[in-house]
Amino acid sequence: MWGAKPLPPAEIAAKMAQKMTVADIAKVFQELPPTTRREVGKLLRPTIDKYLAPKVACCVCGRSALGRVQQEAHVQKAAEKRWKSGNDLVIGDQLCNTHWSSLSRQVNFNKKRKQAPAAEGENKCRVKVSKLAEDILALDISQAVRNQVQRALDAYNATFGQVGQNVGAADGGGAVVAPARAPATKVWKFMAVQLTYNSSHGDFASLEETVLRQLFSRFLAFLAWLARELNAEGTSATMEKASPLQVHLHAYLHLAQPFHRRGRDALHVFEFEGVRPHLSPNTTSGKGYMGAVRYGHFYVVVDKIGTLFNSTDFPPFKAYGVEGWWLDNLLKAGKLTRQTYLRVAAQVTVGFQKRLGDCKAAERYLHDQAVRDAVQAESKALESAMLPMKTFGPVEEFVACHDGQPRFRRPILAIVGGTRLGKSMLAAHTLKRVANKLGLADFLEVTVEDSENMDLADFDRRVHAGVLLDGVGDAMFLKRNREALQGRPKIVKGARSATNVFSYSYSFCGRAVVATFDLSAQNLEELQTDHWLRNRQNVQLLNLQEPAYIEPASLSAAESDVTDSRSDQRKRRWVASPAPKRELHFDESGESFCSLHLSVCVLADELADLRRRRAAKRQENRELANQEKALKKRRSRLMQADLQPLAQGAAPGPAVPVVAVALPGGDRGEAIAIDDADLEMRSSEHGVVVDADLEGSPTAAGGAIADVDLDGSGRGAMVVDVDLEGPAAIAVNADSQGGGWGGRECGATADDADLEGSPAADDD
Repeated sequence: MWGAKPLPPAEIAAKMAQKMTVADIAKVFQELPPTTRREVGKLLRPTIDKYLAPKVACCVCGRSALGRVQQEAHVQKAAEKRWKSGNDLVIGDQLCNTHWSSLSRQVNFNKKRKQAPAAEGENKCRVKVSKLAEDILALDISQAVRNQVQRALDAYNATFGQVGQNVGAADGGGAVVAPARAPATKVWKFMAVQLTYNSSHGDFASLEETVLRQLFSRFLAFLAWLARELNAEGTSATMEKASPLQVHLHAYLHLAQPFHRRGRDALHVFEFEGVRPHLSPNTTSGKGYMGAVRYGHFYVVVDKIGTLFNSTDFPPFKAYGVEGWWLDNLLKAGKLTRQTYLRVAAQVTVGFQKRLGDCKAAERYLHDQAVRDAVQAESKALESAMLPMKTFGPVEEFVACHDGQPRFRRPILAIVGGTRLGKSMLAAHTLKRVANKLGLADFLEVTVEDSENMDLADFDRRVHAGVLLDGVGDAMFLKRNREALQGRPKIVKGARSATNVFSYSYSFCGRAVVATFDLSAQNLEELQTDHWLRNRQNVQLLNLQEPAYIEPASLSAAESDVTDSRSDQRKRRWVASPAPKRELHFDESGESFCSLHLSVCVLADELADLRRRRAAKRQENRELANQEKALKKRRSRLMQADLQPLAQGAAPGPAVPVVAVALPGGDRGEAIAIDDADLEMRSSEHGVVVDADLEGSPTAAGGAIADVDLDGSGRGAMVVDVDLEGPAAIAVNADSQGGGWGGRECGATADDADLEGSPAADDD
């Protein structure tokens, strides 16, 4: 358009400024060569600023534009995009200096990003993969694993040439991505470092304490050499369980001067028994450097979970103070047990009370949670074995009372029955039905038994549809707590005391209450006789005479022949009673129940009287046995006193004197005779025959004469015969070894055969 002869840039700029609008100038710029375009732009800007700036406003902010137009092609393309303010820029729009600069920076960034090599990101990934492969190959691994890693790395690097060609072809060019540059030589520079030694071979995989202790001793010797080599100011070491099959070692060092080396061989100094460590240099500088060093030593030397041995020459609480938040972080990371945490926190002292309270609260909660989880898991496992429940009229009436409608009060469901009839399961099933009707999730179960108070601290109206009072030991429990259990719209305080410090509030309005009673519970007759308990508007009574659940048909058919004779006989046969079994039967009148209760009370009184008389007889026999035992001891002492010369080895003679001791005799006044009956006296040995018939002479009925030591082999052996027919015969065992007079006294023992009057006989 300018003719065949190209015009100088100055003339082009002058003509464009004088004869063309801004839109025309932008179109002309597209036709100019790049070199001329740059020169024309430099000459054109002052002219445009001079003539056009006062007349045109910025298309973005509305301020007076300074005349800078979109000169470059990439600026024109960017102007076609939507600006931040929401205005659409088109070719020819004016921009002020501020928005011109912002647009230029954005366009230049986009231009550079588009012109970047397509494989730049891939090259970065390639460097990372190569670094990862080098780190893996640096570990102590087997040759097979090493070869596998190398093959994987070679296969990965072989794909880069093909990927580059495909990317270039897709862009319309034949450019091939240049291979990634080799990573620069690694430079190691630090003042403190943590070392971790892992291995699955040798002593690292041993489970014997002696071997592990020797390994740790060698490691400490290695650290001492390393500390001298690197001029370390402090070292700490520990051995921990890395897994059930192996251990690993930790060490922390802080140096007096920086460690500054480069290359792969720079870390050979840290190699221990062929194991290269993983290094974690301390990167903190300035005021935080020593704090990081102290924490590094503390982390290594503290008794963490799995620690076997540790050692340090930079001990905590001596070389440096321990911060409480160190312990908090280690506990939150699962490195410490609560016992270790509290022990070290007590040494720190500051903030210990709060930490102790936190740990106690956590332990209490986790303990309760473990119980809840165990119960829930067991209940879930038993769900498949639960049998369907039978339908009972009182239960249906009770469930119908909990329909969500307001009521002044609601009845209590009392389930009475023998053991293993499904009382608790029926009660739980009933409360689940009520919970479904009320749209709640659960109910609270409280074991009462003989307790006088209800523990309802866990009752939550937002969750629980009612409460199950299981195993109540007294029927009057319902009457004593009737104001709270009837569900009146009132607030009740539990755990009341003089100060009510630990009291809590609850209310059963609109909630269900079910209580179960075993046949051993007290005052069961009150459920039929008491004016409040027998009112079915207060207590819905269900007496179970059979299982509350529906038994499987197969089980019933298989056991019908075996259990027909005893299927009707449910429990409760009184001890020591020859009468047939008795059961509790409830009816509306209550007369049969009262008569049965009276008969039960009579039997119980008779049994108690029998036990009292039996105990009195035992006490009387025991006193009589003690008296006769003392009498026998006295007789033994008299015999020893009279025969003392013979026992001391008197000279033998042709005749042995007869020793007779007269004691109070039986009813006829005869004396008990003790005769010497040694037929073959050798030396000073002698035998004694004693008749123990307490009723008369030695030849009385029932009193046999037993000769002892006829050959003189014993010394002073004695036998007192047992009168099996006498009123109080006492057996005194003879010293069969000749050890002296008396032997062992066995009177009033369980072996006495006199069942008619022996002091030791058990009349049971």
